[in-house]
Amino acid sequence: INPLWEKTKDEVDFAIDNGADILMLPMARKASEILLFKDLVEERVPIVFLLETKEIIDNILKFLPNLTTFDRIHFGLNDLSIDLGLQFLFQVLEQNILERPCDICKDYGSKKFIYNNFFNFFNYN
Repeated sequence: INPLWEKTKDEVDFAIDNGADILMLPMARKASEILLFKDLVEERVPIVFLLETKEIIDNILKFLPNLTTFDRIHFGLNDLSIDLGLQFLFQVLEQNILERPCDICKDYGSKKFIYNNFFNFFNYN
């Protein structure tokens, strides 16, 4: 699926109708994009939300309460490092940029898996 645009509903329906068993939403910038995508998918398949922009990372509390155990979060280090204007993707880790959003998920009591490119997955219970 592409980032949200006027044909996203058609893409979602096509993917699910043709056997997709999971969908990913890339490059969301606003919580409203995540919530709209959830509405379009209607819990027909699990969703992985690719958190790849500073704006969406900074606003994680605006959508986290609306996620279910059906949903997943993936921190995309490469795109996030580009969005932040960093020279190297590992600077995201070196500068502890994901510490706050991961702590929020943990403190929230999230049972959602949090994925990223290097740590396979973490389950914050």
